[in-house]
Amino acid sequence: MEFIYETHCHTSQASACGRVSGGELARYYKQNGFDGIIVTDHFFNGNTCIDQSLDWEKRCELYCAGYRDAKAVGDEIGLTVMLGIEYSYKGTDLLTYGVDEQWLKAHPEVMEIDVHEYMKLVHESGGMVVHAHPFREASYIDTIRLYPYDVDAVEVFNAGNHDAEYNRRALWYAESYGLTKTAGSDRHDTADKGCGAVVFDEKIDKILLFRILLLILQAGTQNYRIMRKLLLFLSLFSFLTISAQRDVTKFLGIPVDGSKTDMIQKLKSKGFDYISKSDMLTGQFNDYNVEISIVTNNNRVSRIAVFDKYTVDEAAIKIRFNKLCKQFERNSKYVSFGEQTIPEDEDISYKMMVNNKRYEAVFYQKPVTFDTLSIQQEIREILL
Repeated sequence: MEFIYETHCHTSQASACGRVSGGELARYYKQNGFDGIIVTDHFFNGNTCIDQSLDWEKRCELYCAGYRDAKAVGDEIGLTVMLGIEYSYKGTDLLTYGVDEQWLKAHPEVMEIDVHEYMKLVHESGGMVVHAHPFREASYIDTIRLYPYDVDAVEVFNAGNHDAEYNRRALWYAESYGLTKTAGSDRHDTADKGCGAVVFDEKIDKILLFRILLLILQAGTQNYRIMRKLLLFLSLFSFLTISAQRDVTKFLGIPVDGSKTDMIQKLKSKGFDYISKSDMLTGQFNDYNVEISIVTNNNRVSRIAVFDKYTVDEAAIKIRFNKLCKQFERNSKYVSFGEQTIPEDEDISYKMMVNNKRYEAVFYQKPVTFDTLSIQQEIREILL
Protein backbone atom coordinates (compact mmCIF):
# COMPACT_ATOMS: atom_id res chain seq x y z
CA MET A 1 0.00 0.00 0.00
CA GLU A 2 1.24 3.49 -0.81
CA PHE A 3 0.92 6.61 1.35
CA ILE A 4 1.16 10.10 -0.17
CA TYR A 5 2.61 13.15 1.61
CA GLU A 6 2.89 16.82 0.72
CA THR A 7 6.24 18.29 1.79
CA HIS A 8 5.85 21.96 0.84
CA CYS A 9 2.74 24.11 1.35
CA HIS A 10 1.75 27.50 2.79
CA THR A 11 -1.10 29.00 4.80
CA SER A 12 -2.51 32.52 4.87
CA GLN A 13 -1.95 32.70 8.64
CA ALA A 14 1.82 33.00 8.30
CA SER A 15 2.80 33.39 4.63
CA ALA A 16 2.08 36.70 2.88
CA CYS A 17 1.60 34.77 -0.36
CA GLY A 18 -0.76 32.23 1.22
CA ARG A 19 -4.37 32.40 0.01
CA VAL A 20 -6.09 29.82 2.22
CA SER A 21 -6.08 28.90 5.91
CA GLY A 22 -4.44 25.82 7.32
CA GLY A 23 -7.83 24.23 7.86
CA GLU A 24 -8.86 24.80 4.24
CA LEU A 25 -5.54 23.37 3.08
CA ALA A 26 -6.02 20.23 5.20
CA ARG A 27 -9.48 19.59 3.72
CA TYR A 28 -8.14 20.12 0.18
CA TYR A 29 -5.40 17.52 0.59
CA LYS A 30 -7.72 15.01 2.23
CA GLN A 31 -10.20 15.36 -0.64
CA ASN A 32 -7.37 14.74 -3.12
CA GLY A 33 -6.20 11.48 -1.58
CA PHE A 34 -3.22 12.63 0.47
CA ASP A 35 -2.38 10.89 3.74
CA GLY A 36 -0.44 13.76 5.26
CA ILE A 37 1.13 17.19 4.76
CA ILE A 38 4.04 19.19 6.14
CA VAL A 39 3.09 22.85 6.56
CA THR A 40 6.12 24.96 5.59
CA ASP A 41 5.17 28.61 5.90
CA HIS A 42 7.70 31.30 4.98
CA PHE A 43 9.84 32.16 7.98
CA PHE A 44 10.54 35.67 9.26
CA ASN A 45 13.42 36.11 6.79
CA GLY A 46 11.13 35.24 3.89
CA ASN A 47 7.70 36.26 2.61
CA THR A 48 6.06 36.33 6.03
CA CYS A 49 2.90 38.15 7.08
CA ILE A 50 3.83 38.13 10.78
CA ASP A 51 4.35 41.57 12.35
CA GLN A 52 8.12 41.85 12.83
CA SER A 53 7.72 44.41 15.63
CA LEU A 54 6.25 41.81 18.00
CA ASP A 55 8.42 40.07 20.58
CA TRP A 56 10.07 36.83 19.50
CA GLU A 57 7.87 34.41 21.44
CA LYS A 58 4.65 35.99 20.17
CA ARG A 59 5.95 35.92 16.59
CA CYS A 60 6.72 32.20 16.92
CA GLU A 61 3.23 31.52 18.25
CA LEU A 62 1.63 33.38 15.35
CA TYR A 63 3.96 31.69 12.87
CA CYS A 64 2.65 28.26 13.94
CA ALA A 65 -1.02 29.32 13.78
CA GLY A 66 -1.52 27.98 10.25
CA TYR A 67 0.03 24.65 11.22
CA ARG A 68 -2.12 24.38 14.36
CA ASP A 69 -5.25 25.16 12.34
CA ALA A 70 -4.35 22.51 9.75
CA LYS A 71 -3.58 19.96 12.45
CA ALA A 72 -6.86 20.56 14.30
CA VAL A 73 -8.82 19.92 11.10
CA GLY A 74 -6.50 17.07 10.11
CA ASP A 75 -7.13 15.30 13.41
CA GLU A 76 -10.87 15.47 12.70
CA ILE A 77 -10.77 14.21 9.13
CA GLY A 78 -7.91 11.70 9.34
CA LEU A 79 -5.05 13.67 7.73
CA THR A 80 -1.60 13.69 9.32
CA VAL A 81 -0.27 17.25 9.66
CA MET A 82 3.35 17.98 10.56
CA LEU A 83 5.30 21.21 11.06
CA GLY A 84 8.15 22.42 8.89
CA ILE A 85 9.51 25.87 8.03
CA GLU A 86 10.76 27.50 4.85
CA TYR A 87 13.83 29.39 6.00
CA SER A 88 15.21 31.96 3.57
CA TYR A 89 18.69 33.34 2.99
CA LYS A 90 18.64 36.20 0.49
CA GLY A 91 15.98 34.38 -1.52
CA THR A 92 17.54 30.92 -1.21
CA ASP A 93 14.84 28.80 0.43
CA LEU A 94 15.61 25.90 2.76
CA LEU A 95 12.80 23.61 3.88
CA THR A 96 13.51 22.59 7.46
CA TYR A 97 11.96 19.54 9.09
CA GLY A 98 12.31 18.15 12.61
CA VAL A 99 12.01 21.38 14.62
CA ASP A 100 8.94 22.54 16.53
CA GLU A 101 7.48 25.69 18.05
CA GLN A 102 9.46 25.29 21.28
CA TRP A 103 12.66 24.96 19.28
CA LEU A 104 11.89 28.18 17.42
CA LYS A 105 11.18 30.04 20.67
CA ALA A 106 14.47 28.79 22.13
CA HIS A 107 16.56 29.91 19.14
CA PRO A 108 15.98 33.58 18.25
CA GLU A 109 19.57 33.63 16.98
CA VAL A 110 18.46 31.90 13.76
CA MET A 111 17.72 35.36 12.39
CA GLU A 112 21.31 36.51 12.92
CA ILE A 113 23.60 33.55 12.32
CA ASP A 114 25.20 32.57 9.02
CA VAL A 115 23.25 30.17 6.81
CA HIS A 116 25.85 27.43 7.35
CA GLU A 117 25.55 27.89 11.11
CA TYR A 118 21.78 27.68 10.78
CA MET A 119 21.98 24.31 9.03
CA LYS A 120 24.50 23.08 11.58
CA LEU A 121 22.16 24.07 14.41
CA VAL A 122 19.25 22.25 12.77
CA HIS A 123 21.35 19.11 12.36
CA GLU A 124 22.56 19.25 15.96
CA SER A 125 18.91 19.38 16.99
CA GLY A 126 18.08 16.24 15.00
CA GLY A 127 16.42 18.08 12.10
CA MET A 128 17.05 18.04 8.38
CA VAL A 129 17.32 20.62 5.60
CA VAL A 130 15.98 20.26 2.05
CA HIS A 131 17.01 22.78 -0.60
CA ALA A 132 13.76 23.98 -2.18
CA HIS A 133 13.64 24.75 -5.94
CA PRO A 134 17.45 25.34 -6.05
CA PHE A 135 17.55 26.58 -9.66
CA ARG A 136 14.45 28.77 -9.69
CA GLU A 137 14.95 32.18 -11.26
CA ALA A 138 12.79 34.97 -9.82
CA SER A 139 13.01 38.63 -8.88
CA TYR A 140 13.43 37.85 -5.17
CA ILE A 141 16.40 35.51 -5.78
CA ASP A 142 19.56 37.57 -6.28
CA THR A 143 21.76 34.59 -7.16
CA ILE A 144 21.63 30.80 -7.26
CA ARG A 145 23.42 29.29 -4.26
CA LEU A 146 24.12 25.59 -3.76
CA TYR A 147 25.04 23.88 -0.50
CA PRO A 148 25.71 20.24 -1.45
CA TYR A 149 27.74 19.56 1.69
CA ASP A 150 25.22 21.15 4.09
CA VAL A 151 21.76 20.09 2.94
CA ASP A 152 20.29 16.62 3.46
CA ALA A 153 18.16 16.55 0.33
CA VAL A 154 17.09 18.46 -2.78
CA GLU A 155 13.57 19.21 -3.94
CA VAL A 156 13.92 17.85 -7.48
CA PHE A 157 10.28 18.46 -8.41
CA ASN A 158 8.48 21.65 -7.42
CA ALA A 159 5.02 22.04 -8.94
CA GLY A 160 5.30 25.80 -8.51
CA ASN A 161 8.21 26.12 -10.93
CA HIS A 162 6.93 27.69 -14.15
CA ASP A 163 9.92 26.40 -16.13
CA ALA A 164 10.52 22.63 -16.24
CA GLU A 165 14.23 23.28 -16.71
CA TYR A 166 14.48 24.33 -13.04
CA ASN A 167 13.36 20.86 -11.97
CA ARG A 168 15.64 19.11 -14.47
CA ARG A 169 18.63 20.99 -13.09
CA ALA A 170 17.61 20.18 -9.53
CA LEU A 171 17.48 16.47 -10.43
CA TRP A 172 20.93 16.67 -12.03
CA TYR A 173 22.24 18.42 -8.90
CA ALA A 174 20.86 15.80 -6.51
CA GLU A 175 22.12 12.89 -8.58
CA SER A 176 25.55 14.45 -9.05
CA TYR A 177 26.08 14.75 -5.29
CA GLY A 178 24.24 11.62 -4.18
CA LEU A 179 21.64 13.67 -2.30
CA THR A 180 18.17 12.45 -1.36
CA LYS A 181 15.42 13.57 -3.74
CA THR A 182 12.09 15.03 -2.59
CA ALA A 183 9.08 16.57 -4.33
CA GLY A 184 6.54 19.15 -3.27
CA SER A 185 3.69 21.28 -4.59
CA ASP A 186 4.77 24.61 -3.09
CA ARG A 187 1.04 25.20 -2.79
CA HIS A 188 -0.41 28.53 -1.64
CA ASP A 189 -4.09 27.96 -2.49
CA THR A 190 -6.59 25.26 -3.45
CA ALA A 191 -6.69 25.99 -7.18
CA ASP A 192 -6.87 22.99 -9.50
CA LYS A 193 -3.24 22.70 -10.60
CA GLY A 194 -0.39 20.24 -10.35
CA CYS A 195 0.88 18.68 -7.15
CA GLY A 196 4.19 17.23 -6.04
CA ALA A 197 4.51 14.63 -3.30
CA VAL A 198 6.62 11.84 -1.80
CA VAL A 199 5.24 8.31 -1.57
CA PHE A 200 6.16 5.74 1.08
CA ASP A 201 5.21 2.13 1.78
CA GLU A 202 4.79 3.06 5.43
CA LYS A 203 2.30 5.43 7.00
CA ILE A 204 4.03 8.18 8.97
CA ASP A 205 2.74 10.54 11.62
CA LYS A 206 5.97 12.11 12.85
CA ILE A 207 8.73 14.07 11.14
CA LEU A 208 11.26 11.61 12.54
CA LEU A 209 9.71 8.77 10.55
CA PHE A 210 9.73 10.97 7.45
CA ARG A 211 13.43 11.71 7.94
CA ILE A 212 14.41 8.07 8.46
CA LEU A 213 12.45 6.80 5.48
CA LEU A 214 14.16 9.40 3.30
CA LEU A 215 17.53 8.20 4.56
CA ILE A 216 16.66 4.63 3.62
CA LEU A 217 15.64 5.75 0.14
CA GLN A 218 18.91 7.67 -0.17
CA ALA A 219 20.88 4.54 0.66
CA GLY A 220 19.08 2.67 -2.11
CA THR A 221 17.49 0.18 0.30
CA GLN A 222 14.24 -1.33 -0.92
CA ASN A 223 14.19 -4.10 1.69
CA TYR A 224 10.74 -3.91 3.25
CA ARG A 225 11.77 -6.05 6.22
CA ILE A 226 14.49 -3.57 7.16
CA MET A 227 12.00 -0.69 6.97
CA ARG A 228 9.65 -2.54 9.29
CA LYS A 229 12.48 -3.35 11.68
CA LEU A 230 13.63 0.27 11.68
CA LEU A 231 10.15 1.54 12.53
CA LEU A 232 9.90 -1.05 15.29
CA PHE A 233 13.09 0.24 16.90
CA LEU A 234 12.18 3.91 16.74
CA SER A 235 11.49 4.03 20.46
CA LEU A 236 15.13 3.14 21.09
CA PHE A 237 16.67 5.73 18.77
CA SER A 238 16.36 9.51 19.02
CA PHE A 239 17.46 9.77 15.40
CA LEU A 240 19.51 7.87 12.84
CA THR A 241 22.01 9.40 10.47
CA ILE A 242 24.29 7.82 7.88
CA SER A 243 27.31 9.80 6.89
CA ALA A 244 30.01 9.33 4.27
CA GLN A 245 33.18 11.22 3.39
CA ARG A 246 32.47 13.69 0.61
CA ASP A 247 34.70 15.40 -1.90
CA VAL A 248 36.45 18.63 -1.02
CA THR A 249 37.54 20.93 -3.85
CA LYS A 250 41.31 21.22 -4.12
CA PHE A 251 43.60 24.04 -5.20
CA LEU A 252 47.06 22.91 -6.33
CA GLY A 253 46.30 19.61 -4.61
CA ILE A 254 45.42 21.31 -1.31
CA PRO A 255 41.87 20.79 0.06
CA VAL A 256 39.97 24.09 0.23
CA ASP A 257 39.07 23.47 3.84
CA GLY A 258 40.50 23.86 7.33
CA SER A 259 41.94 27.02 8.87
CA LYS A 260 43.39 29.98 7.02
CA THR A 261 46.70 29.60 8.86
CA ASP A 262 47.06 26.01 7.68
CA MET A 263 46.21 26.99 4.10
CA ILE A 264 48.84 29.76 4.14
CA GLN A 265 51.48 27.31 5.36
CA LYS A 266 50.59 24.76 2.70
CA LEU A 267 50.74 27.37 -0.07
CA LYS A 268 54.10 28.58 1.23
CA SER A 269 55.37 25.01 0.93
CA LYS A 270 54.33 25.22 -2.75
CA GLY A 271 56.61 28.22 -3.27
CA PHE A 272 54.23 31.12 -2.57
CA ASP A 273 55.27 34.07 -0.40
CA TYR A 274 52.94 35.51 2.23
CA ILE A 275 52.67 39.33 2.35
CA SER A 276 51.28 40.25 5.77
CA LYS A 277 50.59 43.89 4.84
CA SER A 278 48.13 42.92 2.12
CA ASP A 279 47.18 39.56 3.71
CA MET A 280 47.82 37.90 0.34
CA LEU A 281 50.26 35.42 -1.15
CA THR A 282 52.28 35.91 -4.33
CA GLY A 283 53.75 33.35 -6.68
CA GLN A 284 53.16 31.56 -9.97
CA PHE A 285 49.97 29.82 -11.11
CA ASN A 286 49.61 28.37 -14.62
CA ASP A 287 52.94 30.06 -15.51
CA TYR A 288 51.63 33.54 -14.59
CA ASN A 289 52.57 35.80 -11.69
CA VAL A 290 49.54 35.99 -9.42
CA GLU A 291 48.31 37.13 -6.03
CA ILE A 292 46.16 34.82 -3.93
CA SER A 293 43.50 35.80 -1.41
CA ILE A 294 42.12 33.24 1.05
CA VAL A 295 38.44 33.74 1.90
CA THR A 296 37.01 32.20 5.08
CA ASN A 297 33.54 31.47 6.42
CA ASN A 298 33.18 30.80 10.16
CA ASN A 299 36.98 30.54 10.46
CA ARG A 300 37.20 27.85 7.76
CA VAL A 301 38.58 28.33 4.27
CA SER A 302 35.67 28.57 1.80
CA ARG A 303 37.18 30.12 -1.34
CA ILE A 304 40.54 30.82 -3.01
CA ALA A 305 40.67 33.95 -5.18
CA VAL A 306 43.48 34.27 -7.73
CA PHE A 307 44.40 37.66 -9.28
CA ASP A 308 46.95 38.68 -11.92
CA LYS A 309 49.80 40.48 -10.20
CA TYR A 310 50.40 42.80 -13.14
CA THR A 311 48.06 44.60 -15.54
CA VAL A 312 46.91 42.40 -18.45
CA ASP A 313 45.46 43.68 -21.73
CA GLU A 314 42.00 42.77 -22.97
CA ALA A 315 43.15 40.25 -25.57
CA ALA A 316 45.26 38.40 -23.01
CA ILE A 317 42.37 38.35 -20.53
CA LYS A 318 40.10 36.76 -23.12
CA ILE A 319 42.70 34.12 -23.99
CA ARG A 320 43.37 33.32 -20.32
CA PHE A 321 39.67 33.12 -19.47
CA ASN A 322 38.89 30.77 -22.35
CA LYS A 323 41.96 28.65 -21.61
CA LEU A 324 40.86 28.11 -18.02
CA CYS A 325 37.33 27.24 -19.16
CA LYS A 326 38.69 24.62 -21.54
CA GLN A 327 40.89 23.16 -18.81
CA PHE A 328 37.87 22.63 -16.57
CA GLU A 329 35.75 21.30 -19.44
CA ARG A 330 38.38 18.65 -20.19
CA ASN A 331 38.60 17.65 -16.52
CA SER A 332 36.16 14.79 -15.84
CA LYS A 333 35.91 15.86 -12.20
CA TYR A 334 33.87 18.94 -13.15
CA VAL A 335 30.65 19.69 -15.00
CA SER A 336 28.98 22.91 -16.15
CA PHE A 337 25.82 24.11 -17.90
CA GLY A 338 26.71 24.76 -21.52
CA GLU A 339 29.35 26.90 -23.21
CA GLN A 340 31.02 29.55 -21.02
CA THR A 341 33.92 30.82 -23.13
CA ILE A 342 34.04 34.38 -24.52
CA PRO A 343 33.49 34.72 -28.30
CA GLU A 344 36.62 35.89 -30.13
CA ASP A 345 34.89 38.92 -31.68
CA GLU A 346 33.31 40.15 -28.43
CA ASP A 347 34.33 43.60 -27.15
CA ILE A 348 34.48 42.83 -23.43
CA SER A 349 35.30 46.42 -22.43
CA TYR A 350 32.15 47.68 -24.15
CA LYS A 351 30.02 44.91 -22.69
CA MET A 352 31.26 45.61 -19.18
CA MET A 353 30.97 49.39 -19.34
CA VAL A 354 27.72 49.77 -21.30
CA ASN A 355 25.83 46.58 -20.43
CA ASN A 356 27.32 46.01 -16.96
CA LYS A 357 28.13 42.48 -18.05
CA ARG A 358 30.08 40.22 -15.69
CA TYR A 359 32.32 37.53 -17.09
CA GLU A 360 32.29 34.46 -14.92
CA ALA A 361 32.31 30.72 -15.44
CA VAL A 362 30.78 28.26 -13.00
CA PHE A 363 31.89 24.64 -12.75
CA TYR A 364 30.51 22.12 -10.27
CA GLN A 365 32.72 19.44 -8.82
CA LYS A 366 31.37 15.91 -9.18
CA PRO A 367 31.30 13.94 -5.93
CA VAL A 368 32.79 10.53 -5.32
CA THR A 369 30.29 7.81 -6.20
CA PHE A 370 28.77 6.28 -3.07
CA ASP A 371 28.86 2.51 -2.57
CA THR A 372 25.16 1.98 -1.83
CA LEU A 373 25.71 -1.74 -1.12
CA SER A 374 28.07 -0.81 1.71
CA ILE A 375 25.52 1.66 3.07
CA GLN A 376 22.84 -1.01 2.97
CA GLN A 377 25.14 -3.36 4.89
CA GLU A 378 25.71 -0.60 7.44
CA ILE A 379 21.95 -0.30 7.96
CA ARG A 380 21.66 -4.05 8.44
CA GLU A 381 24.45 -4.10 11.03
CA ILE A 382 22.73 -1.30 12.96
CA LEU A 383 19.31 -2.92 12.94
CA LEU A 384 19.90 -6.67 13.11
